[in-house]
Amino acid sequence: MDGEHLCFLQHKPVGVCGQIVPWNFALVVQGWKLTLALATGNNVVMKVAEQNPLSALYLASPMKEVGYDPTAGAAIAQHMDIDKDTFTGSMKVGHLIQKAAGNSNLKRVILELGGKSPSICWLMLPWLMLWTNATKPSSSTQASAAALGPPVDKEQFEQILGYNLLGHKKREKLLCSRETFGERGFFIKPTVFGGMQDVMRIAKEEIFRCMQPLFKFKKIKDVTERANTTRYSLAAAMFTRGLDKAMHFTQALQARTVWENTYNIITHLLSGAICEMCMDQICIEAIDSYVDWKKPFGGFEESSNRKKLGEDGLKAYKEVKTITIKVPQKNS
Repeated sequence: MDGEHLCFLQHKPVGVCGQIVPWNFALVVQGWKLTLALATGNNVVMKVAEQNPLSALYLASPMKEVGYDPTAGAAIAQHMDIDKDTFTGSMKVGHLIQKAAGNSNLKRVILELGGKSPSICWLMLPWLMLWTNATKPSSSTQASAAALGPPVDKEQFEQILGYNLLGHKKREKLLCSRETFGERGFFIKPTVFGGMQDVMRIAKEEIFRCMQPLFKFKKIKDVTERANTTRYSLAAAMFTRGLDKAMHFTQALQARTVWENTYNIITHLLSGAICEMCMDQICIEAIDSYVDWKKPFGGFEESSNRKKLGEDGLKAYKEVKTITIKVPQKNS
């Protein structure tokens, strides 16, 4: 209230939100996207990955009971009646979706396009096992639920084998097996290359599962500058007993999520957390113990243009309207 004017803000839903879900961590990403959109009063049109659509059917079964429409449109990005798109997937497709939004009704777009997250270790801690696969790491073998699954399909399987062959041709030091496992399926044994150079494709491009390049460094400034050269700035981690190093690192590194002496806490459930009490993969107690829904999660640069979860995630699905009313003088 300012003199004869009353001013207030009104938070409204964006409207119809198109959501495109990836094959990796499909059920969890569906939950992230749906809860934010529905909690703020929006309608959702969701397209799931063709590689693993059954998780979406599992999620849709209780939603159908409360009356949600089971059909979905095909051309989400170009549809003139959809007000917002969210997409998790490859950088190539993300650029196409952004372009399609501009060519249609200028709908707002939230993109998560991958990562190449550095893990920096100043010393070898006795409990530490560094094993990441770009942005999607597996658990330590000492965790209650350790998991490293196979690639989702033959295309991803052959792509990873191509990176393995590339590392072999470049004569990099193979520290751990690059073999496949079994005669059926797409499982690849964990592969570690040492003596890597920053300019190599294996060092720069996102690789899903099974493969870890290792690099050497001597100075904090050197390793920070090298880590910041990534085109993805989703997350980073450091392992050290020195608090001064830790604080310097968190300030200097360009990443939206930084872990110190731990890894992947916000999405630890994705590695296969199981409730120890009821042994239920999707038990709500298991979810709450691994994911802090209040913490925003997302990247910088070409990794992501907005955050998910937390208050920041809710804001992305709301419109704010400013209302100003002139009131009679006797009531002001």
